[in-house]
Amino acid sequence: MEPRLIVAADADLEGIALFQQRCFDGHAGEAEWAAVQTSDYYLWKYTLLQPARIAELRCNGRLVAMCAAFPVQLSVGRGPVTGWQICDIATTPSERRKGFFKACMAVLAEGLPSSDVFFGFPNSHSAPQLAAIGWRSVDTLSPFAGVIHHRTAIGTVRRVDRFGDAQDLLVRSVAPSDRLQIIRSSAYMNARYCSALRPVNSCYVVRNGAEDCGWIVLRTLRLFGVKVSVIMDAFAVDAVAQRSLIRHAGFWSRQQGCFATVSFNNQWRAGPVAVRLDRDSASDDAAPVGPHGLRRTCVGHRSLAFSRRRLGRSVTPAAARGRTTAKARRDVSGPVSELASKGGLSITSI
Repeated sequence: MEPRLIVAADADLEGIALFQQRCFDGHAGEAEWAAVQTSDYYLWKYTLLQPARIAELRCNGRLVAMCAAFPVQLSVGRGPVTGWQICDIATTPSERRKGFFKACMAVLAEGLPSSDVFFGFPNSHSAPQLAAIGWRSVDTLSPFAGVIHHRTAIGTVRRVDRFGDAQDLLVRSVAPSDRLQIIRSSAYMNARYCSALRPVNSCYVVRNGAEDCGWIVLRTLRLFGVKVSVIMDAFAVDAVAQRSLIRHAGFWSRQQGCFATVSFNNQWRAGPVAVRLDRDSASDDAAPVGPHGLRRTCVGHRSLAFSRRRLGRSVTPAAARGRTTAKARRDVSGPVSELASKGGLSITSI
């Protein structure tokens, strides 16, 4: 049996949803998995900006292993590069430990441009498999949770249904750096957070006069029966804008009846040594740093694995840490920690 590489348009999304359900049956966070293991979810995920690529291995027509990757544009200081985030790694339980995952990854690697980047956020099950094929865990992505005590609306923060030219202008105005990051263009933000196929996010911008100077994306999530708000994405040009956005997150969370707010550190940094990347090397020049301006109790973690192929240059993203503006008043580590530690919490799934 050999895997084949297909594009999203040729994928059996209903079959993929049923396959993922079977593979993760009985895992922690079953209710949370059920919310995303649907054909509509995979249609959204696999058509964000460009079609995803899916390596699938079938036996007598039956899907037994798969791994997908969808493209995003990454900024690495000197210019954009296409990055492919791997996801939905799964093998039928009865067919595991037969090398199918490695075979699927090889097909993905061979089928994508050699100058592109692979990266992913593996859970405790897939991380060892990535390590076995040369990927290296470069840092830990940590969720933070706490209560933001703010009860009133912020006048400078307004909701947006779609991002437009102001978003692109804001992104272009940010001074370039060597920090590796997804380019938050209006096209990306609209596909990621404003799609009718995934109407779960609330997007806000903060303004200084007539200019946008930051954004925040929020949603609710139920973890083991506990309703929390999640900061999905956030950026601010200065501490004033950041404080306004964080306070708005607290106000919004209270409006939604949430127990607490969860934030993930979302910036990647490098170690002190530049890495030259060759075709067959797996490198580690990216890692997450502090969360969206929140000091929180760390309640779990998820590894950031990174691989890069034939970029032909050394890249050393600089470390940058967000300033903290809110204090944690309440420990909510229990349910979030339990879900994260068992691999049930995924920033690509929520």
